[in-house]
Amino acid sequence: MDEKRVIGERVEPYERNGSEEPVVLRHDWEGATGIAVTVARAVAEAWTGDQTDALSLPPVGSVVDTDALERLFESLNRNPPVRNRDESELAVVQFGYIGYEVSVREDGQVTVEEPPY
Repeated sequence: MDEKRVIGERVEPYERNGSEEPVVLRHDWEGATGIAVTVARAVAEAWTGDQTDALSLPPVGSVVDTDALERLFESLNRNPPVRNRDESELAVVQFGYIGYEVSVREDGQVTVEEPPY
């Protein structure tokens, strides 16, 4: 996309290539990249279709404590429960970021979608 919107308090999200499908990325809790980077890349992909536009977004830390997310989910991944769990039992943190709904799951799945309104 050639044109970019100025990010303010509230923006109308771009449609991603005409698709309203959510963007889903996988975060590696043990990797060198922090959750803030993964979230910014996923939101940038939803916003413009290009993950490299993450650098033009406001800091993810302005809407959620990313250090707390890292600590929470890293500890859950270090001490996984013995029994198998289905997806509905996974811990999830949800928050809004530049007009999108972001969900971060303990298994590293980061989902970005337009709000239902």
